[in-house]
Amino acid sequence: MIPLLAPVLAELVTLNLGDRTEARYVVSGTPHAEAETRPLAGLKFDFGRAVLTVTYAPFIVAPKVDTDPSYLATYHTAALVALYQWRQTALGLSELGAYGERDLTADALGAARTPAITTTTPTQTGVGQPGTIASTPGSPLNTGTSTGTVSNLPANVQPRALPEVAHLQSFTTAASLTHRPSAATTLRADAGYTFAGGVGSSRADFPATRGPSFGLSAAQRVNGADQFTSVVTAQYASGAIDTRTWLSQINERWEHTFHSKVTVFRFGSGLSLSRNTQQDGLITYGVYPTFEIGIVHAERLANGTLTLALGAFSSPAIDPVRALVDPRIGGTGSVAWTRDRFTISTFASTTLSLIHSSSEGAFNNAGGAALTSYRLGAGFSVDCGVRAAYQTFEGQAVVPLSYAAFAGITYGAHVPLNGGRVTH
Repeated sequence: MIPLLAPVLAELVTLNLGDRTEARYVVSGTPHAEAETRPLAGLKFDFGRAVLTVTYAPFIVAPKVDTDPSYLATYHTAALVALYQWRQTALGLSELGAYGERDLTADALGAARTPAITTTTPTQTGVGQPGTIASTPGSPLNTGTSTGTVSNLPANVQPRALPEVAHLQSFTTAASLTHRPSAATTLRADAGYTFAGGVGSSRADFPATRGPSFGLSAAQRVNGADQFTSVVTAQYASGAIDTRTWLSQINERWEHTFHSKVTVFRFGSGLSLSRNTQQDGLITYGVYPTFEIGIVHAERLANGTLTLALGAFSSPAIDPVRALVDPRIGGTGSVAWTRDRFTISTFASTTLSLIHSSSEGAFNNAGGAALTSYRLGAGFSVDCGVRAAYQTFEGQAVVPLSYAAFAGITYGAHVPLNGGRVTH
């Protein structure tokens, strides 16, 4: 029976492969060398209306190449995503898990800090616009399993960095339902549940937090240039230190496309409400205005494509360590120029807490990079550049101003098992 089914399954299955490997020289305290690799392997089963994707993508960091090259910090991530589509409706289900050792200080200067900057012409969907910050190939945000994830819910907050390896675990179950009653209207509902925290000796630094999240959105395109989107989200988190927090937001976003789809402007504003119950019984409420603004522009320059992007936001987030609300503002900017296979780019981003820097949960972060990359072909590309990072948590500099020079190679391919054409 299995030999008879093998040719049938080969027609349905695509093998996804990827890797990001780099070496870097870090100037932070004592200068030292690090190495990192982020391989990815996955299978995509396409049954027509139903698609199932399984992905495994570990992070492997050698943070002590100079003194202990045999020591590796390995952080395992895996994802299972299912999508079923009928007519104008799609149902997505996903299960994400991560477990292992993670060098959070190395993360601050690692490959995940360098975004991939696309340089294609902007579309009218507002998704994947040029200059937007995406993840580096091989990172968990770029595993090819985004279908069915809960994109409208508040993003997880990066754990604070510590000058040591942390033992962490996290698990997320999510579901989404998308319906398009017309070509101009998209409705979406999301729900998820997340558990995250430290393991063993890391429990004191990273107490376990858990809770559900929900989201509703409606997008309406009123003409060829304008789209309005309404988003309502709610998130609950309870911590191991007996802290419970509710955070809800309502936002309205307007997006406009100028000049034959080469410039996209986005503006949104809203309101956020929070309720926090601390372990001594004290209950506090918070009201925070929210906004987002951004512009992306692409044009031809010197036989290449120049892409510019600027953005700013104000929005509270739930600190994953203490399950407290931290109102934040931030900004991003990027510039990229691409000609044929060659790209040169730079970006910077910052997130600042609006509460006193020494208050519980206050997190501040700044970073940036400048790099040059070249696509070799057959799915391979090489790059080199510099990065900088700085982080504080509750008034303490957990990552002092640090720099890294890096060089790396990236690979990605989609291989049909029926012998079809390999894509990169």
